[in-house]
Amino acid sequence: MDHHTEGNGDDDEVIITVPADMQAGVWANWAAINESDHEFTIDFARVDHSVEPNVGVVVARVGISARMLRQLLERLDEAWSLFADNLAEELRDADDREDDSNGR
Repeated sequence: MDHHTEGNGDDDEVIITVPADMQAGVWANWAAINESDHEFTIDFARVDHSVEPNVGVVVARVGISARMLRQLLERLDEAWSLFADNLAEELRDADDREDDSNGR
């Protein structure tokens, strides 16, 4: 069983476990969000674009509160910013290596 330790902004530490049968995760290339007065439901699906009409199957459905959605959006924004910064740095490094190899 996989374990993750996260701080939730409070003094409490949360230990999250991932059961062995869920460790592989699922692949999704499509998502739909439905909302009610109190919660959001996100359906993650895998869509096969090689057939007409495109056919998809939901691989995970997650229901979350509005507060949890806001926290998720903030964390996704942080993760995306870090990813984009790292990718930009890798691309600059690759350009520098290419320039060096071309004698520029």
